[in-house]
Amino acid sequence: MAGSRFLPAGILGLVIVVALALMGVAYALWTDTLEVSGTVNTGEVEAVVILGEVDEGRYVNNGVNDDLEAESRDVALCRATLGAGPLRGNPGDNGPDRLHMEIINAYPGYRCYVELGVANAGSIPIKVQPPATANVQHPGEDVSVSLVDCWTEDLLLRPGQRSTGEDAYPTCRVYIAVGSSATESTAYSFEGRFTAYQWNKTY
Repeated sequence: MAGSRFLPAGILGLVIVVALALMGVAYALWTDTLEVSGTVNTGEVEAVVILGEVDEGRYVNNGVNDDLEAESRDVALCRATLGAGPLRGNPGDNGPDRLHMEIINAYPGYRCYVELGVANAGSIPIKVQPPATANVQHPGEDVSVSLVDCWTEDLLLRPGQRSTGEDAYPTCRVYIAVGSSATESTAYSFEGRFTAYQWNKTY
């Protein structure tokens, strides 16, 4: 029909496609990116040795170093000092993690008692194995080394907690006795150790 106002189907389709394209430009997709990130800071296992009193002759639990050798035989000396031990691969190990004992001019019948404990100086709870002596040279009647009143099971310590004092844990003592068969001018040596590890693992 002449004068018709309708567009041919092909042209109408082209117009619709162009219109949709223009709408896509007019309504562009806006986006925002969200991220998740974090940091994990690990804690530290750090056990340190505590030195208590050093008593000679007999043990008196009074917080003071007592020299109770017989008056006529007060010639020996028992010393105990704290120091750094082997790092064992832990660069954050600051110690002290070694207790060194030295007896000078000992004689048969001499006795020395050295109190020791352990503290958790790290940031996570730890368990501490009972201490044990090892590598005792000339044991038995020559020189005996034993541990007295120490914990007998793995000891749980929170950060900042100590195995002695107000926490009412047992006070561990190293007892050294020079026997009647000890040899003059002889050096006797011994070692002891205890291991601390994170509380939720089995060592």
